[in-house]
Amino acid sequence: MGFLRLLKKFRKHGVVGSYRIGRLLLQSMVIEIRHGARIRDKIALAIRWVLMPIVMIVRGGYPYAEFYPFDVMLRTSDGSLYYCKRGTGDCYAVLFEELPCGEDFKVGDALEIFEGTFIDVGANIGRYTVKIARQLGAKGTVVAIEPNPDVYRRLLVNIKLNKLTNVIPLNIAAGSHDHVAILHVDPLYHGFSTLRPEGNKANYVRQVEVQVRALDKIIEELKLNDVQLVKIDVEGWEANVLKGMRKIMEQCKPRIVFEAWDEKHLQAAEEELIAVGYRVESISKDNYIALPKE
Repeated sequence: MGFLRLLKKFRKHGVVGSYRIGRLLLQSMVIEIRHGARIRDKIALAIRWVLMPIVMIVRGGYPYAEFYPFDVMLRTSDGSLYYCKRGTGDCYAVLFEELPCGEDFKVGDALEIFEGTFIDVGANIGRYTVKIARQLGAKGTVVAIEPNPDVYRRLLVNIKLNKLTNVIPLNIAAGSHDHVAILHVDPLYHGFSTLRPEGNKANYVRQVEVQVRALDKIIEELKLNDVQLVKIDVEGWEANVLKGMRKIMEQCKPRIVFEAWDEKHLQAAEEELIAVGYRVESISKDNYIALPKE
């Protein structure tokens, strides 16, 4: 059955389309193996790709996060290290922008900071937390917010791996006010977990109770008054995060990089931003930057 499904897809895409898909998979394979931090990591990733054709024939399609059979450590081009758990989307979280499928979604170029405080809302396993903390060194602080307990533990591992002392990790969610909410956890792509009530669907197999806090209160308690950059990746919860950081926007006027899936979510975020004197520009597919009006 799997082989027949694969054959149908080949017919659907045709020779040229199938060749293009195969070329993209080959590029992804080379990128992943190249980023293995140690020889054993490169071997583990190579085994994954050697087994890939068999798995594709059996399943009739390309397996994603569920087919990372080994824990691996990745080293990115800037020298950062990341522990990635088997059977999750961790490798994608680290390498996504470098893979062919991520070229149209890049936000990394907009995440540059020279000094001050960076708030990483939806830090996941720390791809941007680690990168920017390494850039800042003693010149600034990173506040990394990740509500999923399992992902948060891996975030702590990656902070330790990179010997970072300027990161404040918080196992909470950001929102409009302080309260307790339910996080709907995606079993494979942990970065897709959401606080949205409509996220309670069959594919979100687990619910976790999490503490939600307003960023204004967090930053006030940490006595950080130099917020220069905020990244928000919260799967449809953007407007709620923005509601809870009005004081930060009014006083610090940071650049804000955020994701919005569709026009509905973008409009909700824009309403919050415009109300405090911000303008919004597109930087890539589904990703935007908000800047204070001059």
